[in-house]
Amino acid sequence: MIKRFAISAGLLGAALANAPLASAGGEAKVLVCHVPPGNPANAHTISIGATGVSAHLAHGDYLGECGSGSNDGGGGDITDMT
Repeated sequence: MIKRFAISAGLLGAALANAPLASAGGEAKVLVCHVPPGNPANAHTISIGATGVSAHLAHGDYLGECGSGSNDGGGGDITDMT
């Protein structure tokens, strides 16, 4: 459990260091490529609060814009999920 938390905390730290956006309501925003479970063809970039990053990474999303890495999801407009 502690090891898993350390990994999650490390990923969150990397997300905040590498992909912060303007904050809304005081919370840093992070770009994530959201890959809907069961519908990977509908991958799209979203902007989420830093506290939600680990939940998105846990179900297969990845940091950064879609199409910007090895998990090519297509890109497109960025949806703000505030």
